[in-house]
Amino acid sequence: MTSYMTDNNYVDTSVQKGGIPGFSGCIEHTSIISQLIQEAKVNKKDLTVVWLDLANAYGTVPHMLIQQSLDHYHIPDHFKKVIRSYLSGIELRFTTSTFTTTWQKQQKGIVTGCTISVILFVMGMNMIIKSGERETRSPKTSTDIRQPPNRGFMDDLTITTNTHVQARWVLKALKETVTWARMSFKPKKSRALIIRKGKRAHQVELKVQGEVIPSIIDNPIKCLGKWYDDSLGDKNNIRRIEQQVSEGMRNIDKTGLPGKLKAWIYQHGLLPRISWPLMLYEITLTTVEKLERTINRHLRKWLGVPPSFTSVGLYSRTAKLQLPLTSLVEEFKVSKSRLVMTLKESRDDKVRTAGVQVRTGRKWSASKVVSETESRLRHKDIVGTVAVGRQCLGTSKSCYSKNANTQERRSLVQREIKSREEENRQAKTVELGSQGA
Repeated sequence: MTSYMTDNNYVDTSVQKGGIPGFSGCIEHTSIISQLIQEAKVNKKDLTVVWLDLANAYGTVPHMLIQQSLDHYHIPDHFKKVIRSYLSGIELRFTTSTFTTTWQKQQKGIVTGCTISVILFVMGMNMIIKSGERETRSPKTSTDIRQPPNRGFMDDLTITTNTHVQARWVLKALKETVTWARMSFKPKKSRALIIRKGKRAHQVELKVQGEVIPSIIDNPIKCLGKWYDDSLGDKNNIRRIEQQVSEGMRNIDKTGLPGKLKAWIYQHGLLPRISWPLMLYEITLTTVEKLERTINRHLRKWLGVPPSFTSVGLYSRTAKLQLPLTSLVEEFKVSKSRLVMTLKESRDDKVRTAGVQVRTGRKWSASKVVSETESRLRHKDIVGTVAVGRQCLGTSKSCYSKNANTQERRSLVQREIKSREEENRQAKTVELGSQGA
């Protein structure tokens, strides 16, 4: 049914990416919102962003909304019969310390974790969003709302308009649509950001369902893995990453485990947790190098090596002694390059043409490195497969970038970036050796 919805273009993937395979929805949504805020700040423009939260979204989806969605999108009758039978056959009961209720039919809501519940929820949300957009495009609004004004990821709905007046029309239309669907927003968990001529506006208030939406100035919000606050940038987020790394290394150091197990916890516990914010936030290479120096001090202490032991020995993949550790700088470069390729090769035309910039400071540019890496891969395609050592023809399987699909091409670029980092470590080894001689 998911393929049926996408093949017939019933789901606008520039608005709703959650639950649709083939889209990096969180990355694309947060990158677009961040780019809009940055453009408004730099170019001194007006922008209004509203993050809306649906109250108990999965548990309050009416079955009648699902039935109307099935009819609206022309789902075949035999599929509708199966889905109706499935929904009507769900029964629940609750147990407390003193009694257990009788079995009760689930009259609204869908089961979290069920395979078909995802696409059913997407269909219902798609109807709500589209109905709200039709209301805002009606003649009575007479406003030129930025398209698309609504961006959704499952139950996270974000509104972006030029002015707060347009945002009020959108909120009014969404209120009518959500009320018709017998659902409701949670204003206390929602947030609003109003920018006028590149600066935050304090006086204007936005409401939904009669309640004031808290301003992001006083209440930052975390949406799809990224924090948004009144700084209109990532300064506070970078400080949060630095604090997370320093506290994480100190907490690991306080454990009574042997040093090798402390290094294992860093590699498989702390490093994966900071990889996502390193990719998402506008952090510079200089800051990441500073964080890696802090990490290296702890790793040397845990492994019992002297302070003069260089980072080449910790992270080299071609040295005689190889440790199962990953360089934070290398992880940062790979993740930023992956972000560039994800946005550049997105299946959504609006994301590809949005001009989202991946900023990494002046010292290192992710976009430039991806371009150079793709050139190196094209050169390798021309050279072809070469023998390594005593390796016979046909021993290894080669993957050429010109014949690779999107996922394979991203893997090739990331592998090539890691290879370049290893080349830099080898050059540093030769330099240190010549200095010692």
